[in-house]
Amino acid sequence: MKDSVKKPIKIAAWCLLGVIGLFIVIMLGSLLVQKYIKKSSVPMFMGYASMIVITGSMNGTIDEGDLIIIKARKEYDLGDIVTYIEADGKAPVTHRLVNYGDEEGTFIAKGDANPTVDTLPVSVDQIKGEVVVVIPKVGLFFKWFLYEAGFVYALAIVAIIVAGVYFYGKFKNEDDDEDSSTPTDTPNENAEQGGDDINNESV
Repeated sequence: MKDSVKKPIKIAAWCLLGVIGLFIVIMLGSLLVQKYIKKSSVPMFMGYASMIVITGSMNGTIDEGDLIIIKARKEYDLGDIVTYIEADGKAPVTHRLVNYGDEEGTFIAKGDANPTVDTLPVSVDQIKGEVVVVIPKVGLFFKWFLYEAGFVYALAIVAIIVAGVYFYGKFKNEDDDEDSSTPTDTPNENAEQGGDDINNESV
């Protein structure tokens, strides 16, 4: 009965892992195509993108080293914190929309920690999305991992774990082999002992 229950659970678990793995592969593939083939400054997947804040222009609201997640919207309002691409089409900027521009469909943006507004107005077409999630300081880990050789330490830790699992399995198999080679009682001896026990209980 237990095996008949465990088998469907294992199949369901493997199917779930397969779906999650496929989703991750599709997501990474889409992001890589946008970043390295289409040269997008802000690669997005299903209307969302994540970025690491590298300046302090929004300190107090979004600090340097925070990880932000933005969501693309059709319309934006004053007070929204958005990520937009500067006029040169290169660097993304995350600032707050504080006023409307002179031209229709444009905004004036400003960093909360900046004394003045941004030099040029921002059109809706330049805006990639509104900040919907801020995860404090998580970006510092990714910065360390990607740019300060943190991946070397991560690979070393993975190698140590893999080596530990390998040697543990090897030693365990050797112990199992030794146990299996140890002599045991013969069936006749067991039968005789069993018979004595039964006689004693019957008396």
